[in-house]
Amino acid sequence: MRFLEDELVGGALIAGIIPEWEWSHNGGSYYTHKDFLWMHWEIQEKSPNEIRFHVESPTEQIDPALNGIKEDIVNEVLSTQTLNKIESAGFTIQKGRRVSQKCVRGFKSTEPFRVLLREDQAKSSMKENLLFVHEKAGAVLQEIIDRYLDRIKERFT
Repeated sequence: MRFLEDELVGGALIAGIIPEWEWSHNGGSYYTHKDFLWMHWEIQEKSPNEIRFHVESPTEQIDPALNGIKEDIVNEVLSTQTLNKIESAGFTIQKGRRVSQKCVRGFKSTEPFRVLLREDQAKSSMKENLLFVHEKAGAVLQEIIDRYLDRIKERFT
């Protein structure tokens, strides 16, 4: 995992980037609004015990195919089976707020859920919290991503 740090109005934000969970081409990125599909963990200084999982792509209006992959992944992540697997790792899960079909299609970034660490689970730094959650829950998400790899690779080759 590599870390991308940024400063927001509410304080520091750190994204935990898994290189195998990011695809782009033709100069595409979140910032250019095109040709990207990114999934990562995120943590904010104002809530260091809340680790957010993000799935990002262009909006449906810009790229219906990539947004459709994002929507399918978000729906599978939000399935009871997936959330139960993550909870069985000892975590409390809070479902994201903007996960309706309209929101997933209309926004670049979707937060399907966040992990709420208990005080006894919290580590001494935000980066350690990101690593801890990924070590316990990353494999569950990787299984989902693996099911979409053919569609993703087709789009980015």
